[in-house]
Formats: sequence, structure tokens, C-alpha cells
Amino acid sequence: MNELVDSILAVQVAVGQVNAEGDVNQLLNGIRALIQKQVILDDVGTAANTYAGANTIPLTTETLGRGREQRIVIARSNTGASTYAPDGLTAKKILSIDMRPLKGGELLAGSIATLSYSPNADGNVGAWVLQSCNGVPPSSPNITGTVRNAWMNIGAGSTTGSFAADEIVLAAAIGGAHYNLGNFNAAFNLATVGIGGMDAGAPPANGFLALYAAYNPITSESGVFWQNASSSKVPEVYGGANRPSGYTVTALCSVWPTDANGKLVAGYQRARNISITRKTVLTTSVPAPSITPISIASAVPLNAVSVTGDFQVLASNSADSAGASVACSPLALQAVNASGLYNVQPPFFDMPIITNRTLYYGATVSGSSSMTAILNICGYSF
Repeated sequence: MNELVDSILAVQVAVGQVNAEGDVNQLLNGIRALIQKQVILDDVGTAANTYAGANTIPLTTETLGRGREQRIVIARSNTGASTYAPDGLTAKKILSIDMRPLKGGELLAGSIATLSYSPNADGNVGAWVLQSCNGVPPSSPNITGTVRNAWMNIGAGSTTGSFAADEIVLAAAIGGAHYNLGNFNAAFNLATVGIGGMDAGAPPANGFLALYAAYNPITSESGVFWQNASSSKVPEVYGGANRPSGYTVTALCSVWPTDANGKLVAGYQRARNISITRKTVLTTSVPAPSITPISIASAVPLNAVSVTGDFQVLASNSADSAGASVACSPLALQAVNASGLYNVQPPFFDMPIITNRTLYYGATVSGSSSMTAILNICGYSF
């Protein structure tokens, strides 16, 4: 009899139930509470990417069925494909919700991961499907840097501003797990260093700055920071040595010109397209009857993939005619041409950049006229 009473009291203790004389439903309610109680296991794995748990009543191959759920406190963040082995059973892959192996960053040290067993996953070998890990935003199959309705508006000579997007996709590394951040809006000040400012140092004069969106998976905080992008193409995920502490998940979201004072020039960004004040990259009086390369490095960053602008060729005598041509390669690919009048000015839109920060042009005039040719850039995409 004492053993029976002790068993009932053990159930009450397990669920925090206070004994009440005369309540014949105590045991039933206690058992129901135990069924509803979510057990959280400690991760007893010995290394990152290999996770293990020990249940009070060990799982067996017979009791490991479809939908069996495990909640574990992750001891070490994963860096790639991972496995889970409860109670000494054979380790099985942990898959994302879209049934793919983990890539790294989906399991965060100190967070609680919820795994659900699927016996038919991984070619009927069986696998654990990651349902969630608190502190980690929902994983996304999208491409790093993908944005929806991104925009930024900068006034002339500005050191402050903000970047906003309905949604942006970030990652800890190219090919790693993706993170979706919704309703993103972050302010910045180039006079500061760290999140919301520069990654290090001061902004360059007459150069370019790259803006990164950043996420801290420990604190769930987000923001932006800038990196000097004047002398090299920057990656889609921050690759420098001065990332703000804790902000391990990033995505490139802008590359912007600076003026002689290291301030952001006037411009407007929508998605990955940037409109700037018209900048002249060529003024010449020397005809170019054959296709000729011209550097546009003063107007666009190394990350630019296309460019928008116009090319004016003017003959000094209105009785003569001018000819203008702009192309993306020396083979005159996607060439834009104009001729017949003494003053021609063909615009070009989203001209691909095949050679880094280089376009190709042709300029001629007929008769005895002298020539003036001016190539302007007013926008680019990256």
C-alpha cells in the first residue's frame, strides 16, 4: 500500500501538484499534466555537429516512431551537416524543414532545438527534422542578399541615414543557412564605429562604401554597418576582420559613392539599383572611329554589374553630322548607337559590365567639324 501511495505522490511531485485530501481526480490530473509537460534534454554530444540526448525512459528502435519529438538544449553551435543520437541509438541526420542537410548556423549554442523524427526521410534511413531553434530566424532557401522593396535615400554630403526593406535574406557564410528578417529598418552614422557605423576607421574620400545588414543570433538584434569598398570587390557576406561583435549573420545590401569629404553622395536606391547625380567620366575632342575602352571607375564600384547613363557627341558645325556608340565589350555587344544630326545623345540603360568598371565607345563627326564627346553615368546596379 505504501508503494502505491508513494507512486501517486511521485506523480504529484513531478508536476508540482499539491496533495488534496478527498480529491479522487488528483492522479488522473497528474498523469494528464505529465503527458502535456514538455521535457527538455541536455545535449550530451561531445562535439559540434554531433548531438545526443538521454531520456528518462530511453528510446528504442521500437519506440522511435513517426513524429517522435525531442527538445534539446544545444551545447555547441553547428558548423555544417549534423546528426542526433538519443539514448545511444544510431546517429541520424538532422534535416532542415525542406528535408536538406544542415549547412551551419541553424543550431545555436544555448538555444532549445525541437526535432521531429521521420522514418521515411533520408532515403527511408530515417532522420530528425529541425522544426525550430529559438533565437534563430526561419531558414530560407533564398539567395543571400535577396531583398524585397529595399530602399535608401541620401541627401547631398550626408553621414547619416537609414536602410529599409520589407524582407532581407542574410547568412553566416555563402552556402550556409539563410536567415529571413522582415520589416528591416536600420539607421547609421558614418562618424561611429561598430554596428550602425563603420566596421573600422573613417570613410574614404572619393571612394565607395559597402553597406551590410547584420544580425546577432544571440540577442536577436539587427542593424547595419559600412565597409570601405574602394579598392576591391566586396563579398555578399561580410569577409573583413572587423565585423561588429556578435553580428555573425550578414548580407550586402548597398555599395555607395563618397565625396571628397568622405560623405555619402546624393542618391536613391531601390532594390539593388542605385541612382546618383550625373557624373561625367569622359570628355574628349579626339574622334574614336573604332571601339575604344573607357574606365568608369570614378562613377561605379567594383561590385557594379550594370550601368545607366548617356553619351553626347557634338559636331561644331550644325551642317555636319555626329555619330555616337556605347557598348559593353570590344565586340560592340549590346551597342547603343545614334547618328545623323550634328548633336546626338543616346541614353543607355542597364548596360552590362563585362570588364570591371569599363565601357566601350565610338565617336565621330563628318566634314570639317571639331568634336566634343561627353560620357555621363547616372546609375548602376550591383
